[in-house]
Amino acid sequence: MKNHIELINKLKSSILKNQLPGEKAHLQMAPYRISSIEAKKRNKNPRLSAVGIHLFLNSKNKLSTILIQRTNKLPTHKGQIAFPGGKKDKTDVNLLETAKRESKEELGIENGTLIGELTPVYIPVSNFDVSPFVFFHENHPKIVQCKDEVEHYFSIEIESILNPKNIDRFDYKENGKVIIKGVPCFNIAGKIIWGATALILNELKHILS
Repeated sequence: MKNHIELINKLKSSILKNQLPGEKAHLQMAPYRISSIEAKKRNKNPRLSAVGIHLFLNSKNKLSTILIQRTNKLPTHKGQIAFPGGKKDKTDVNLLETAKRESKEELGIENGTLIGELTPVYIPVSNFDVSPFVFFHENHPKIVQCKDEVEHYFSIEIESILNPKNIDRFDYKENGKVIIKGVPCFNIAGKIIWGATALILNELKHILS
């Protein structure tokens, strides 16, 4: 794998040149096999939101990122694996401020260097339009976990999303009943990462691979 400076520069370059894979990458991991653009056309007034993708070097000097498992106390996407983030507040100047505020509220993360914004992802079931912002930290950010919103947090190495062996499918169930069959996902160390988080990771994968 290339060193982290090469990867960060590649990511910056793709964002600055507006050469993001976007919908092409998203569709590969979309649970309903429909693009964000098409799904958004069917719904009015999406709720604007943002997430923070916090890249850092772990103890093995491997480029990594932080994910959370949402608690069951939250109104939407209970128990799912996600990036820290949430809906835009009236007090947020823009969606970048939303990503920063939510990252601080949920995990205490701040002071990362902004790399740029990836392609927004629309989530039909909750009507959220999610803007992903990428930040870089030289070391693992100091974490102060908000236990009302974050069940637990963990990190994954970026190498793991580049490995095709970690692409999988599963049947999504609610109350023991299959709701969506054959959902594309990343299966990393037993963690099933799907939905909007998988779409965002897949775009990151396309840029860096």
